[in-house]
Amino acid sequence: MPVAMDALSRKKGRRFVVHTVKAGENLSRIAAKYNTSVALIDKHNAIIKDPSHIEPGWKLDVPDDRPGHQKYAMYTVMPTDTLGKIAKAHLTTVEAIADANPSITNPNLIHPGSVFRVPDNR
Repeated sequence: MPVAMDALSRKKGRRFVVHTVKAGENLSRIAAKYNTSVALIDKHNAIIKDPSHIEPGWKLDVPDDRPGHQKYAMYTVMPTDTLGKIAKAHLTTVEAIADANPSITNPNLIHPGSVFRVPDNR
């Protein structure tokens, strides 16, 4: 049974949680808790100006990549595919696919035969 997506997750195309920063936490600790990266937390939160400085009480949008929280599909690119077409088929976003695949340096240029990890919200 698929997990219901909240409004934030639907907007960003992958499972997210809103994490309230507690005293003593840092981005590395938060990233480890949700099995994600400091870079992705930083990317999705404009409030963060310096990743080494966060404050208690801040509400952060955090990708939730803990096992069982976000389902992924492995997808092999076909000759007529675009990331937009792949994203639509999996009810996700181009940005979420790019986030899950650091090898994608230009979302407008993908090659047939490439295999991508795709957030799958079907």
